[in-house]
Amino acid sequence: MVAKRRWAGINHTIVPRLLLALLLLSTVAATATAADVVAADARPNIVLVLTDDFATSDLAYLPSLRALTSERGRTFRMIVPSPRCAPSRASILTGQYAHNHGVLGNAPRTGGWEHLKPLEPELLPCWLRAAGYATHYSGKYINGYGRIPRHVPPCWNDWQALTKPHGDARYAFAVNANGTVESHSGRYQTDVLAEKTAAFVAQAPEPFFAVFAPFAPHSPWRASDAYTGTMSGLEIRRAPSFNESDVSDKWQPPALLDADAIAEIDARTRVRLEMMRSVEDGIAQIRAALDARGIAGETYVFFTSDNGFMSGEHRIAVGKGVPYREATEVPLVVSGPGITPGSVSQHLVANHDLAPTFAALAGVRVPASVDGRSIAELLTDDGTSGRRRVLLEHWSRTKGPLWKGLRTGRGVQIEWIGGPWESYDHGIDPYELSAGTDGDADLLQRLATCAGRTCRRLERGRGIPPRATCRARTEVPLLGGGVGRACRATQAMLP
Repeated sequence: MVAKRRWAGINHTIVPRLLLALLLLSTVAATATAADVVAADARPNIVLVLTDDFATSDLAYLPSLRALTSERGRTFRMIVPSPRCAPSRASILTGQYAHNHGVLGNAPRTGGWEHLKPLEPELLPCWLRAAGYATHYSGKYINGYGRIPRHVPPCWNDWQALTKPHGDARYAFAVNANGTVESHSGRYQTDVLAEKTAAFVAQAPEPFFAVFAPFAPHSPWRASDAYTGTMSGLEIRRAPSFNESDVSDKWQPPALLDADAIAEIDARTRVRLEMMRSVEDGIAQIRAALDARGIAGETYVFFTSDNGFMSGEHRIAVGKGVPYREATEVPLVVSGPGITPGSVSQHLVANHDLAPTFAALAGVRVPASVDGRSIAELLTDDGTSGRRRVLLEHWSRTKGPLWKGLRTGRGVQIEWIGGPWESYDHGIDPYELSAGTDGDADLLQRLATCAGRTCRRLERGRGIPPRATCRARTEVPLLGGGVGRACRATQAMLP
């Protein structure tokens, strides 16, 4: 264990090549008391790498990223209940479903920073800062942030967030560096952000909580000059759901993709993967900083994304905001003390579990308003979480919910508001090609209005009549091939 140091601010200045030129001066003043340092002495450091629109399928093309993440740690398939940037990021910071934190979309009318700002004094960094953690953020915060360019949210010791006017051309952007707006040009955005997190990790007093949140691989799609064209010859693999031939079972399906659309998808995928090469460099740089200090063994590193991404599955050429697996599932990879490298968990976890997990690792009590649960014990022990289901929910900009759903370890039930139900048994239909029409409307409504402990009870199945809540709409073929009441299929997917 390396001796802990008091907070003295981070010096973002150039240091040896090992850390790839840690950048730019900025000084933060905030002091932890001696009691804080002593109490925190045995607690781990936590680093969160939060990408933007990274799809689970992307990981297969990036061996260096796997070497930095999944081959060193434990992989979970994490559910994103609201697969859009701002609602997801708010869930990570609050530990709540979107219907409770109120950030329902990206735009100011229903979400974004305007709806998160009133909550900032109550967010995750304030829980950790009050417990003696040094805190750092570098990168994309939330959609709409920067309308007050110098605003620094409370409880961050070192704030290095992308702000306006940013241009967002990847080589022309602005960073709010602890209240001072820095304009950058000529250097790739991800590289600059990674250097800021590496500088913090290299100098911060322990314990610390650091977030590296690159915009990659979100649009605008431009890779670093160093990696542009490096994936140009890559053969893109097709899932069975790609450009699905028969989408008659889906609500308002798009038209079949033509050759030009498919070529555009492939070209975009290659650029997105090239963008992730810079993220690989950033993670390597952060790990090098941990190694140089000798604290890698007492630091948890979490890698994930705010949501997944559609690239032609079910004929959806681009985007997220739909209830299908490519949008609502993302990899969560955790490395750190006691975690078996290369291990995989089948437990049902969700992104509103991240805040209570960080709190549990830090020994911090979470507010009663938190909906999620800590998965800290699942990092090293393949026991049982008790969770049987997760709510899915998504809103339009003006008209309320577009769809809601129940995701279980076995499958998913989706209710399109104003439309039909779609249900899929992932045990026999992992690519969601053939939908049933059953759904548990009562249970879905109860989860869609739950809060705090009630959410966790409903996710576990406590207090739910075993079959009385199942509302079968029609007689449909069971997903297993037979014919029977839709309610029977519903119960089969709610283990």
